[in-house]
Amino acid sequence: MQISPKEFRQELTNRFLDLLWKQWSALGVASHVSEEKQIAIDVEALAVSTLGAGFVDPRLLSVSTEWLLIHDQWVNAARMKRIGRFYSASPWNPVPPSLTFESIEWLKSVLSRFDKKPLLVQPESKEHSLDLEKQVLAELREFQPRGKIASLEIRKSVLCQLFLRALFGINARPEIYLYLLWRQSGNSRQIGRETYYDQKAVYRILERWVAAGLLVKQPDPARGNYSVRNAREWNDLLGSLRLPLFVNWTRLFQILVTLVRLLHTPPWSDDDYLLSSWFRDIHGDLCSLAVGLDIIIPEPSSYRGADYFSPMAEALLGLIHVLLDPVTERPIH
Repeated sequence: MQISPKEFRQELTNRFLDLLWKQWSALGVASHVSEEKQIAIDVEALAVSTLGAGFVDPRLLSVSTEWLLIHDQWVNAARMKRIGRFYSASPWNPVPPSLTFESIEWLKSVLSRFDKKPLLVQPESKEHSLDLEKQVLAELREFQPRGKIASLEIRKSVLCQLFLRALFGINARPEIYLYLLWRQSGNSRQIGRETYYDQKAVYRILERWVAAGLLVKQPDPARGNYSVRNAREWNDLLGSLRLPLFVNWTRLFQILVTLVRLLHTPPWSDDDYLLSSWFRDIHGDLCSLAVGLDIIIPEPSSYRGADYFSPMAEALLGLIHVLLDPVTERPIH
């Protein structure tokens, strides 16, 4: 059965919002969706993605902003800006830079209002801003805390990022540590690209951990010249927390946020041919992200023109369904 762009828009948007709510629920946000318990949460990727999709759910945008206001001490602001830059610079994003620093600066100005700091003065909009962007900015300008945030419990497996920040501080070490727990090895370039930190900063940390005997340095950088010396000892640092499943949320959320925005932006919103062309552009990225999810991403070469829309739309809906209820115990890359 063929799915139409309108049906896909409604279903994809609803499932994507459930995915965001599920993660915010684990962070203490009152939600209609049960909290995430299996896949590790990336706070900065979640916050930037919620900002990008805020136009379709103002309440989600409001409660996530309130969470950031209350728990800003757990957020790496520099990493959040770096992820925002990555979102805006996508080579296959046909929407003008809609998730710009205009939104992020407005978010900072909202938070500063309640922190008694000077309000950042921002223009009403930029020439390239879309109606979607203006909706997000309008919601941020009207933001008021509503007391919907529970206390934060960082001793959850899916919040291992925050647990390690309690040990290491708000810097690159927690993400590097988790990367090596999941992958067992890597080089500074790979780790920096995956964790959204500066490669030189990552290199310095890796070298210090080699000196401390935590890592072994191998001569082959192609395979990852830093590897964990004793995986059991690394796991012990998490104590009673089990190592959760891993998804590169920054890359996956970027695809999903861009898609949601396309589905609400003419001419893409109702044009299965244009959406098929975009699906072809993201095919390679999506295949690498779907490893371990038992989701088959259809090959573009098997379909002509707009015929690619329906099978790819079904695959994307299936992917989100698996993320909402994962059954595999294998790491998801």
